Amino acid sequence: MQANSTRPDEALFIDQNKYDQLPFAIQLGALLLWGLKLTSYQHETRLWELYHFNEFFAKIEYDEKGQPSSVRTHSTIQLIEFLHGELN
Repeated sequence: MQANSTRPDEALFIDQNKYDQLPFAIQLGALLLWGLKLTSYQHETRLWELYHFNEFFAKIEYDEKGQPSSVRTHSTIQLIEFLHGELN
């Protein structure tokens, strides 16, 4: 079975605090394998992708060369506050 076609009960579950403590490569892999990509957006030379993962949201930022450079997580409340700030 391919990793991206797992049933929901086979998917990885981890809470936000534990996820934030994982190494960058593990965070990135978990998002790409089990996260639900909600949207992507670009500003100048930067690309961001927003994912829903378990009970939180995560944003991947890509550098000018298109390589993943960071992962930031947000609870639902934090995401609403973040988006409100971005839209103003």
